[in-house]
Amino acid sequence: MDVRDLIAHFSVAEIVPIDVQDDVVVLLQQHTNFDVFFWPMPDDVIDVGIYRGMMVQWEDIPFGDEQIRTHISVQYADSLPTSWQRLICCKELIHILDAIEHRVSNELALNRLIEKIVLPPDMVDVADGARVWSDRLAIWKALAILFPWATRELYLAPYQDDKISLAEIADEVDLPIEYVALVMDDSWAEAYHNISKF
Repeated sequence: MDVRDLIAHFSVAEIVPIDVQDDVVVLLQQHTNFDVFFWPMPDDVIDVGIYRGMMVQWEDIPFGDEQIRTHISVQYADSLPTSWQRLICCKELIHILDAIEHRVSNELALNRLIEKIVLPPDMVDVADGARVWSDRLAIWKALAILFPWATRELYLAPYQDDKISLAEIADEVDLPIEYVALVMDDSWAEAYHNISKF
């Protein structure tokens, strides 16, 4: 399973909100060998001015004929509204499917990645590497999962006719309004098509 499969699976969903734990994690676990734990973290651990969440992965040492079991801890700022928590947790889950070269494996590499990720998009250099771009792209992929294409299509005409507001849509899909605005924008069709391909 890869992210394209996740996006395709949820693309037809018309009932929202998509539940990160009961829908996304359950589907991932059907195709992978890992356990997922969600840990709300206080502000003194996760500074939301710098980042909102992270994923930590480790593996058990197998004994005998046992298979290696992978464990994933998704840590997110508990001070965030639920809409942000959902988006951040889904974004971090997407990293489970990242290629090895897009991951960091020590604190120094993590700190360097955070320094690059927090830069505004216009200050990001292509030379910053796949890890930075993978992290930035993960938020859009999480949007494609949590705000399915079929759901967007249901809201599109009423939204364009001013019968439903961005705030109302944001409440229904339980996502931050600035990202709901992105999905409801005309430019999302091309973005969605592109992120669904890789």
